[in-house]
Amino acid sequence: MRDLKFRAFIDGEMIYYNHPQLVCNNVTMLMQYTNIKDKNGKEIYEGDIVKILREDNYFGGKDFEEIIKVGQSEWVELGDLPSGGPEGDCPIKKIEVIGNTYENPELLTK
Repeated sequence: MRDLKFRAFIDGEMIYYNHPQLVCNNVTMLMQYTNIKDKNGKEIYEGDIVKILREDNYFGGKDFEEIIKVGQSEWVELGDLPSGGPEGDCPIKKIEVIGNTYENPELLTK
């Protein structure tokens, strides 16, 4: 069964909740837990910035990294990781949370 966990960025602080109704009325952006953990066991939420190590199957076999912001559309691809990576052109080998869009927006400009 899926864990329903949420967080919100309120007054400069990330607050974690186990139910969306517990969040204050002044929150405009609620982020949901994706039910995926990174290589260190850290929970991945919407709005997190993650570093992904992919296996390159086309350009000389060199693995490469990319940095992305996690949103609902990324859940599907990241969720295909239970046995080390999805089938596909460049399977994911590792994921690591390196920040989030509220506290570390500069990570997306690198």
